[in-house]
Amino acid sequence: MPNYFPFFLLLIFLSVHGSNSLAVPSQEVDPTTCAAYFFNATKMSPAKEYEKLFQLGVRSADRARASLDSEVVTRRIGDASDIMMELIERDFRRFNEIEELYGSLCSRLMLSEEPTK
Repeated sequence: MPNYFPFFLLLIFLSVHGSNSLAVPSQEVDPTTCAAYFFNATKMSPAKEYEKLFQLGVRSADRARASLDSEVVTRRIGDASDIMMELIERDFRRFNEIEELYGSLCSRLMLSEEPTK
């Protein structure tokens, strides 16, 4: 009778590793992920910050459209938003967890495209 225990352990390792890879963004995020982050952040922002966050989301999406088809960009933004919502179990009171993961990475990405004056 074959021993399936090593295979079982491998499956557990891969499932745990795979779920963690969704939770932690790489040190470089793409503009579609940042668009999703900024658009989701508008839902938790005070009124005075809403416009700034919304415009950062628009600029992130526009940056992605410079190299990708508009439908692909829309799909990727939706997918990234879904992942973020799954991470916080659709509980916006936990949005600070998303902010910790993506906030500084996305801010740096968008600041890197700022023209120098």
